[in-house]
Amino acid sequence: VLLSTSDVDGLPEFARAAWSTSFLPTLYDSLACASKPWDLPGDGSDMVKFIQEILDSVYPGTGYRVKLNDRIFSMARDRINEKRTYFGRQSIKIVTAFFATEPYANKPKVIAKYAKWATRKDGPGVWRVPTPIDCVVPSELPDYIAPKDLFESQFVIELLAPFLKWCKGSRVDHGQPNGAVAMAATGIERAFSMFEKTGKRTDVGQFLFERVGTVVDDYVTNSQKFS
Repeated sequence: VLLSTSDVDGLPEFARAAWSTSFLPTLYDSLACASKPWDLPGDGSDMVKFIQEILDSVYPGTGYRVKLNDRIFSMARDRINEKRTYFGRQSIKIVTAFFATEPYANKPKVIAKYAKWATRKDGPGVWRVPTPIDCVVPSELPDYIAPKDLFESQFVIELLAPFLKWCKGSRVDHGQPNGAVAMAATGIERAFSMFEKTGKRTDVGQFLFERVGTVVDDYVTNSQKFS
C-alpha cells in the first residue's frame, strides 16, 4: 500500500526518508518471520517496545522514544494489522479468480469437487504436486500417492510473492519467512473452504486469530521442518 505524502509528512522529520524503503520492510519482515505471527504485541506497552526495536535498527542514534498512540506507533500498528489481514483478503480474490476460469466457471458441482480436494491436507491448495483426487486410501498404505513440494502450489506462491517483495529492504535479517508462509497456506485453505459445500462462495468468518490461529501455528511448525 502506497502512503500518501500527507501520511509521511505527519511523521517526525528524521523518519520520513527511509519510512517506506527501510522501516516498513523491516516491520513486515519481522511479521513474515515470526514463529507465532498472531502473537505479535497488541496495542499496549509491548507494541511500543516492539516498534521501538524496529525504529532503533533503522534509525540508530536518533534518541527518539516511541509513545503509545504517537504517529509512528499508530502508523506502524496499522500497517502490521493491514498486512496480517492481507492473507485473508487476497486469498479469497485468488481462489475466486481461479474458479472464474475454465473448466470451473459457473459450474458449482465442479467447483465444489475441486474445493474439497484443495482443502485436503495433501491437496492442491498448498502442494505443488498434490495427491491425486481419486487417491483416498490412508497415507500409511502402500497404494497411497504422496504429495510433493509443500507450500509451492500456484495459489500459495501467488499470495506469498507480493508480501515477500514488501519485505525487501529490511535492515534486519529475521530468518526464514515461516510466519508468512503459514499465513498464506492458511488463507488459501480458508478461501477454498468457502466453496466446498455448494460450489458458491459462503462466509466462513473473518481472518482472525480466534478462527485461524491454530491452523497458522500448525503450518508454521510444518514450514520450519522444510526450512
